[in-house]
Amino acid sequence: MAIIQFTEKDLLRDKIVEPGMYKVHIDDVSNGEASKDGKSINYIAEATIIKNADNGSEEFAGVPLTWNFNSKAIGFMKGLFEALGETVTAQSRFDTNALAGHDVEVQVLNDTYNNKMQNKVQHNYRKCRD
Repeated sequence: MAIIQFTEKDLLRDKIVEPGMYKVHIDDVSNGEASKDGKSINYIAEATIIKNADNGSEEFAGVPLTWNFNSKAIGFMKGLFEALGETVTAQSRFDTNALAGHDVEVQVLNDTYNNKMQNKVQHNYRKCRD
């Protein structure tokens, strides 16, 4: 018999948020995992919503968000680094582990995947305004 225990984050994982810009805390960005076809690397980002960045509502505070970047389109990560104050040039190198612990504003939309509504982080980032 297996015993499992849920965390608050586990219970909030499937909560659908109102589309908008959210201030989030970046919990982790993976070192990279091979894609299913083995031809690229996925970098998985995990963050937790702090509040709605536009109106300050904390209705969705604590909701976890997960999204990824792929090595074949790594340019989508540029906006995240720039929102954190980095200058990104053609020869820039960054450690994805350094993203953990930072707060940033991200755009969250709703999308359907396998007939299930989910939160989708768009690659639209802003520096935190507070």
